[in-house]
Amino acid sequence: MPVRKISNTQTETGAWSASSAGISINIERVGLLTRMDMTVELVPSATLGGANQPGGPFRSVRNLTLAGAQKTYFTLPSEAGGNGGVLLKALNDYQGFGAGTTPTVITAPRPVFTPINFVYHPGSFPQLAPGRQAGALRGGPFDLSSFVPAGLEGQLTLTWVTTANTVMDDTVTLSSAVMRITNHRVMGSHEEIMEEMRRQGVLWPMTPAWSAVLESPSAAATDFGSERDIPSGGFLRGIYIAEQDATGTRPIMGGDQVTGIAVKKQHENEWPLRMTQLGPLVCHMPHTAYAVADDGADNGAHARYGAYILDLRAYTSSENPLGGHYGLDMRNVGSNGLRLALTITEYAAGDDIFIIYDKLLPWPTTERLA
Repeated sequence: MPVRKISNTQTETGAWSASSAGISINIERVGLLTRMDMTVELVPSATLGGANQPGGPFRSVRNLTLAGAQKTYFTLPSEAGGNGGVLLKALNDYQGFGAGTTPTVITAPRPVFTPINFVYHPGSFPQLAPGRQAGALRGGPFDLSSFVPAGLEGQLTLTWVTTANTVMDDTVTLSSAVMRITNHRVMGSHEEIMEEMRRQGVLWPMTPAWSAVLESPSAAATDFGSERDIPSGGFLRGIYIAEQDATGTRPIMGGDQVTGIAVKKQHENEWPLRMTQLGPLVCHMPHTAYAVADDGADNGAHARYGAYILDLRAYTSSENPLGGHYGLDMRNVGSNGLRLALTITEYAAGDDIFIIYDKLLPWPTTERLA
């Protein structure tokens, strides 16, 4: 019998409240979880037809964390302005998951809410949106190159940390919202799942283990002088960075703080990535909704300002045959072995830098998957 591939919107939801405590949503513990669509049905106080703040409705998420009994699978940098959600949207743009929203000016015959979609896709095979999957034979929403072993977890909880109702616009507030979760999963026996992995070309099954950092710079740094240790162990698939300026009523994405990004192999004094200007990282991103302050009726058509997606799968070689799927091999890299270095040109009180380390951990070949 072949594996079963199922997409299902679960019955348990989360209702928005202006609290930083977090809203817990139990995720169904069935099969291998290969993708989650987390859709916020957002009800604004007015039509969202004016000059909305950049990021707009995507600020309805301050943080999302998916955690099992003893492990965190993914999480975002958390700050009251909601740009953690904007950074996740930038990653979704890079991954090819579409606009993430419908037109948000609510007039008949549209419903009273607008859906704002966030995607968590732990796999590594390419996706193409809208409407088609580049890797259909390699998994699509059922990409088994990396997965959350939901059926083996004692508990699995998504925690949605919300923001204030004033976070998305100068005049329009967030009246209410409900988050609905659509889970995509693969089910079957251990042997059936392994056969599906071979069909997709999975080299080694992985589980995700994101970590997130929020930094507030206190000084300028020239020539990549602001360094921090990159967490070791497993594989490092990517580093995702956003910067925000503490301006106006709420912080907005900026582009004048971080002006250089480098990844340094400390002991070899080698720089796999060293960019002294970040225009290419921004301009290579696809058009997206709410990238700049713009009329809500058309949502704008710009690349995301102040968000940088570093895909480290590109910086691997024949010495790391898994790298094209999973990035830099950090299994034997000790503490302080790999460093993220930034050039920081401008800073002010309240400015922040968001950093996500997208790590993957090999699934032990001796352990069953179902």
